[in-house]
Amino acid sequence: MNKIFTLLMCLLALTLDAQEIDIPTSITVSEQLQPLDEQQCNAFTLNVQGDAKDVKKSFKEFLEDRYALELKGIGSTLKGEALSNSRISDKVFNFVFVIKENGMSNALALYMRLSNGEYVSSEKYADESDVLEHLLKDFAKSFYADIVNERIEEKTDELEKLNKERKKDVSEQASLAKEISKNEKKIAKYESKVSKAQLKIEKYQEEIKSEEEEIAQNTQEVEEIKAENSKTEAKKTEVETDLETNNNLISEKSKELKALQSKLSQLLSF
Repeated sequence: MNKIFTLLMCLLALTLDAQEIDIPTSITVSEQLQPLDEQQCNAFTLNVQGDAKDVKKSFKEFLEDRYALELKGIGSTLKGEALSNSRISDKVFNFVFVIKENGMSNALALYMRLSNGEYVSSEKYADESDVLEHLLKDFAKSFYADIVNERIEEKTDELEKLNKERKKDVSEQASLAKEISKNEKKIAKYESKVSKAQLKIEKYQEEIKSEEEEIAQNTQEVEEIKAENSKTEAKKTEVETDLETNNNLISEKSKELKALQSKLSQLLSF
């Protein structure tokens, strides 16, 4: 049951990954006018898949770690005023970061307003524009890399668990094979006994027939032979019972072995 549960959880995890976040093969940053404070302002935009709260939190941490910039805000917006970082610009600037959630996709918009009141665009501020484009691309790479690394860790853990289950299956398979071999030897032994007992029965039956003519004279001997024959019959019954029991046991163990081999084959096919 635990093995089946582990396998189902792995399949479920793979299904959820496929449904939730699709890791892109390329990242594109666009520049366009976007509404901000009841006006159209130039923004650098990017689509990122994932939970909006996670994206917002990751972007905030990204700016803090990479650029020592702190943005604050609630809901779908982060803001930072009177910011300064020479890697971004030699001017003081404001940042506004807005997330528009659409299912598992999020439209990100980053606005950069300089101290002169103008919003950064590639036409007027090529250097800052280039920095913002690379900043958003680097963020997306970092965000997706964290997701991929988390998946790698999860899949590694799942693989380790499956390998442990496989080792248990292999060990149990070997143990069952030994038990089957042992039972087969017992069967051969009891079949030999049955054969010998049957020969004895035939022998005694011939003796009984031969002695029928001398029944009157050999009554005592006949009774002794009958008694011995009765014991042999009882022993034969016991042997046949043991044989039937062992046959049933072999059948059960063979089914268990086939089931385990089928599970092992399924595990190895992933």
